[in-house]
Amino acid sequence: MKAEVIVADDQLSLAIGKHGQNVRLASRLIGWDLDIRTKDMIAKEEAAAAAAQVSSQEAQEPAAEEEKPKKTKKKAAKEKVSLEELSGVGEKTLASLKEAGFKSVEDIAKAKTEDLTQVKGIGEKKAEKLIEEAKKLAGK
Repeated sequence: MKAEVIVADDQLSLAIGKHGQNVRLASRLIGWDLDIRTKDMIAKEEAAAAAAQVSSQEAQEPAAEEEKPKKTKKKAAKEKVSLEELSGVGEKTLASLKEAGFKSVEDIAKAKTEDLTQVKGIGEKKAEKLIEEAKKLAGK
C-alpha cells in the first residue's frame, strides 16, 4: 500500500530525515510506502500536467496555418525540463537539490561537479552522472 504525505515546504527535510531515515522508519512501522511532498511540489506537478494536457490538445487540433506548429515548438523549447526526469533522482535527492537551489535540469546541466557535491547525498560520481544526463535532456 502507498500513502501520500503532504508537509509544509519548510518541514520537508525534517519529514524525510537525514539520509531518508525518518521516512524509511515510518514506512517500516506502518508497512506502507510513503510519498512525502510539499504543497509547492504538488502545485508544480499539477501545473505541468495541465500544460501537458493543453499541449496534447494543441497537437490533436489541426493547424490552421503553418506558423502554428512553429510557435508550439518555440514554446516547448522555452519550458524547463523537470528534475524528476533525471534518472537516479529519488525523492530525497530531489528535495536536497531543490533546497540547494537547483530547480530544473538546466540548472544541473550548468552546474559544476563541485557545486553538486555540496548537496546532501550526492558524491562526485553521482554529480558527474547527473550533469551528463542533464546536458542530454537539456539538449546541450
